[in-house]
Amino acid sequence: MHNVEKFYLKIAELVAEIDSNYSSAKRRCVDYIVDAPERVDIVAKTSPNEIAVEKSKSAQDFSDEYCEFVCLYRSIAEKLPFFDGFVFHGAAVEVNGKAYVFTAPSGTGKSTHIKLWMDALGEKVRVINGDKPILRKKDGGFIVTLRRGRGKRTGTAIFPRRSTRSV
Repeated sequence: MHNVEKFYLKIAELVAEIDSNYSSAKRRCVDYIVDAPERVDIVAKTSPNEIAVEKSKSAQDFSDEYCEFVCLYRSIAEKLPFFDGFVFHGAAVEVNGKAYVFTAPSGTGKSTHIKLWMDALGEKVRVINGDKPILRKKDGGFIVTLRRGRGKRTGTAIFPRRSTRSV
């Protein structure tokens, strides 16, 4: 393992500097990469020991590259409260200009629930995030940003507090 490169992400209007040991981390974050900024809010990096600990937590044999991504995401998530932000295990949709954020345990049908909304309301529904959005309180409302993941949709939206009834 060696330091492949440093890159920068913009997530929920915050800039994160990522010090990655594997090129796959940058590929997973491609939708959020920005040029080197004037300011950095969050620095995320990981060590071989942290990756080994992450691997040991699972019965599955995940790659070091995947475990590094999990560790980097956790590093960002742990710093979000300093910016009035947090990771929310749930999903977020917009219907007629109002945001709806909902949660449920893994495997209980959040994605199915989104599909039902889309089937029932069609074009009125916009999926903001299907899994683990980053929410950040700002300017009297919430910014909702997606953690990019397999099979999930991407997007960022800002909604006034009055339209985030489920948060």
